[in-house]
Amino acid sequence: MSTSLVTSARRRRVRRLRGAAAATAVPVLLFSLAACGSGDDEGDDDGGSGGSSQGQSGGDGGASGGGGEAGETPTLTEKQLDAALLKNGDVPGYKVQKSKADLFPEKERLTPDKPECQPVADVFGAKSTQERQAYTGGSLMRGDFSTGGTMSQVLLASYKEGDAQKWFADLRKAFRECDGFTAAMDGEKPEGGKLKPYDGKIGLGDEALRFSWLDPKDSEAGKMVVTLVRTGANVATYLSVNLEGKEVPVKKAIAEKQDEKLRAAGGN
Repeated sequence: MSTSLVTSARRRRVRRLRGAAAATAVPVLLFSLAACGSGDDEGDDDGGSGGSSQGQSGGDGGASGGGGEAGETPTLTEKQLDAALLKNGDVPGYKVQKSKADLFPEKERLTPDKPECQPVADVFGAKSTQERQAYTGGSLMRGDFSTGGTMSQVLLASYKEGDAQKWFADLRKAFRECDGFTAAMDGEKPEGGKLKPYDGKIGLGDEALRFSWLDPKDSEAGKMVVTLVRTGANVATYLSVNLEGKEVPVKKAIAEKQDEKLRAAGGN
């Protein structure tokens, strides 16, 4: 198969996955980055080659810090979040593209057909139950469509004291009660996906959670891994799509560096 045909096939796979999350699963930012292509293929594993190789564990089970405790990173401003956002060179081999404008396809709340799934839907919606005080974001990629790399979008958001912890508690509850949902935005046909939470420890930030969002129409390639890392009153959310259809989370070195920069921005 020619390179152009391979590229076209992988583009179609990712577009199908995006539709499975009701127009919010993989914002267009990922595609603009992939279209550029870094052409950098140094043989890194992108954080794992699938289901078990990374130890794709989900929630830390409990937070290692609480709201308002001494040493916790405070609510950061948009300027501080922008300064903390990963830049080219922060993690060797990864291309970073900042774009706040493309983080959300619509400036509205995503409402699922199952109320118990709202905390999960808030991952993708522009408006959320625990209101973001400021946010910024960008995308990271190693490799390109022709090399089968993994794309990750990172959203940095700050919350009022206690709200980030509350959202994580609500997510843990949703992981027990919600197995997926359907939603629609901007008059589009409702589509949905299946939720697959991960158990165990991730070992990032003050607490961390992870789940896969699966397209039931595409069992081969319809997979996205979502990793959320709390740093005090701030949350870094990573949406990761592997172009070979594997469940690959964000590389740990990326999340660790981002956590480090958020703490530094908050004076920790």
